[in-house]
Amino acid sequence: MGIIYLNNAATSHPKPEKVSEATLNALQSIPPAELRSNLSDNGTDLLHRARCTISDFFNLGDQCSLIFTSGGTESLNLIIRGTIQENDHVITTAAEHNAVLRPLNWLKAKKGIEITTLPVSEFGWVDPQSLKDAIRPETKAFIIGHVSNVTGTIQDLFSISLICQENGILLLIDGCQGSGNVNVNFREFGCAAYVFTGHKGLMGPPGTGGIIIKNSLINDTSPLHFGGVGYAAEKPLFVDDFPAKFEVGTQNYPGFAGLEAGIEWLQETDTNDSKVPEMGTELAEAISELPGLRVIKGNSKAWFPGIVSFTIQGLDSQEIAGFLSEEHGIICRSGYCCAPLIHKYIGSQDSGVVRLSPGRFNTRDDINLAIEAIRGVCKLAV
Repeated sequence: MGIIYLNNAATSHPKPEKVSEATLNALQSIPPAELRSNLSDNGTDLLHRARCTISDFFNLGDQCSLIFTSGGTESLNLIIRGTIQENDHVITTAAEHNAVLRPLNWLKAKKGIEITTLPVSEFGWVDPQSLKDAIRPETKAFIIGHVSNVTGTIQDLFSISLICQENGILLLIDGCQGSGNVNVNFREFGCAAYVFTGHKGLMGPPGTGGIIIKNSLINDTSPLHFGGVGYAAEKPLFVDDFPAKFEVGTQNYPGFAGLEAGIEWLQETDTNDSKVPEMGTELAEAISELPGLRVIKGNSKAWFPGIVSFTIQGLDSQEIAGFLSEEHGIICRSGYCCAPLIHKYIGSQDSGVVRLSPGRFNTRDDINLAIEAIRGVCKLAV
């Protein structure tokens, strides 16, 4: 029995060959200087090149900058804990990942912030009007995911951005499921910060990610970590230069070399590619006809088909996932998917969902085998 990997919303697999090659080449090369040796500039060039490639991919422009981090979780902790102050009011949604909810709950416990959590639809969609109704004079920020990691629902960022701009509040976007999977044009969103991770849709290695941040917000954002930056060692607190203020310690240069290669691969091979949406749509449509099975998705315009989540009446989601793995070699995700609040709204509070997420290296045969395997699960529930 072979393995069918349908868990790309967790981590994309396999990676393009050039990603592995770029990462290995960086590891086998002389370590970068980063102002920590008498070597001239090879490491600086590597990181600078990666920064330029990523900036161009997201269409940053000259009013935004890029902070490198270890991934989405660190990025969200940095931008949330670095911008939200004592007694601020923050709005978020029930669709969010724990990488958003837990930093906010920590700030509530330690700094006394107030949190308003917006409800979502049965598919995880946020009504922009609910945001407008929740804004108060002391509201500092609205934090929302671009694409739900549970349902694949794509939020209406254009309408949300207009509301945030009209009311003078920060729009902070968790783009970990969006980047590399749906169109991301930072300048069109009008947000203060957009968080991304490298190991999902961008096809890069784990341990890579970052924050696209408006230049006007940089001075008002506190760093998350403190340490060496390669110069100004006599300063007792931190260096206020950008990006050194946020990028302390030795950078993950092999990882960012791999992430640059992943983005280049996307640009070379993935322009207008409809493979993943077609496979996801085919999967969702086929299994939605099975008895007792409910696919959790909205209309096609507000859904990323690379995430197909479902429940089967009378069966626990982890039992279903276990059967798919043990009997058919299908790797997927089950349970609450680190987003605990959304399940009350989408009707999966008992045991969460089973989430299948096809990727760029899956085939039609993989999808057909998955459909037949799920058909077999449904027969067990009868």
